[in-house]
Amino acid sequence: MAEYLNWGQWRDKLTEFFHYIIEFAAKNPKEFLVTFLLILSPLMLICGYLAYLMIKQIDGKEKSKKKKALKSSNTMKTRRKAAKIE
Repeated sequence: MAEYLNWGQWRDKLTEFFHYIIEFAAKNPKEFLVTFLLILSPLMLICGYLAYLMIKQIDGKEKSKKKKALKSSNTMKTRRKAAKIE
């Protein structure tokens, strides 16, 4: 049966890991920055692409709302004109 770590053990492992990262960054700052950027670059590209898609979707929704509003206002105008004629 597998033994699970309790919260105190998890906290100890995380602090040990963060201390290792800080020590690595202090000893090799250039290597740390290169590694950090190599890890984060794809994530930033994905985030930018998803933001672009979201902006396109929002613009499309706004355009369709404007078209619907214009269409409904035009139909109301024609109904008013038809009512005046009768």
